[in-house]
Amino acid sequence: MKLYNNCMDCPHHKVEHDPDPTDSFCDDDQVVLCMLTRNINNQHRWADNHIWDHRPITWSCRPHHKRADCVTPSWCPLIKKLTYEELSAHVNHCGGSSADFKGLPIECPICVEFSKQTPKLLKISTPCVCDGNWREVIKETEGKIGKTFIDPNKKEWVLDGILWAEDDFYYLFANGGELKYCSCVATLYVHGMKEKE
Repeated sequence: MKLYNNCMDCPHHKVEHDPDPTDSFCDDDQVVLCMLTRNINNQHRWADNHIWDHRPITWSCRPHHKRADCVTPSWCPLIKKLTYEELSAHVNHCGGSSADFKGLPIECPICVEFSKQTPKLLKISTPCVCDGNWREVIKETEGKIGKTFIDPNKKEWVLDGILWAEDDFYYLFANGGELKYCSCVATLYVHGMKEKE
């Protein structure tokens, strides 16, 4: 997919006349619209409350400021369709930022999208962070979750799940609004919890 750092280079932009009727100096102002995005926020021309059908990238814009005001926005629908590989290839040759007409830095939205996706992918590719015997506890318990157990006082409890707390793993039992925690250091049998037949 073709990448654009500026909407003025994208074939999906449209420039329309957007004059300010109260200021003759600005009677040649323009609006730049993204033809891929509907104007769901009902942004409008302040002079006559005209609501554009498509989302404006910039409006009440001086003609010579269009490029500076049309750095690709973070909401650009094309950026969201890029694959991680395409984003990565762009980042490798992009400086990561540009400047507006005042010389103020503007973050490249394509690089920003890459930075948002990278942590998610790293979570998938890095080893599991489970500590201790978490996996063993889950394996031993998964067939018992949702089943009813009877404690030494003959009270019934439903095993709701396993809780990973700061100090230990716990079997989590519920009886109505009442909760009971049993450390996973010991087995359910040691806690006196017997599965109801």
